Amino acid sequence: MRQNKTALGAANFKVGKVDGDFGKLTEDAVRRFQKVYLPREVDGVAGLNTYRELDKVVN
Repeated sequence: MRQNKTALGAANFKVGKVDGDFGKLTEDAVRRFQKVYLPREVDGVAGLNTYRELDKVVN
């Protein structure tokens, strides 16, 4: 989870403290990311499509 939080932060979707917890701030950041990059998949869950898209955005 730390890598995902770091990647979300690098993509300008702030998640608060980078730790191993998938809390409300992380879920909110995932939802905001999905609204921009995966608008048909906004569910706040960091699934495979979200990981793939996040990797594209950050790298």
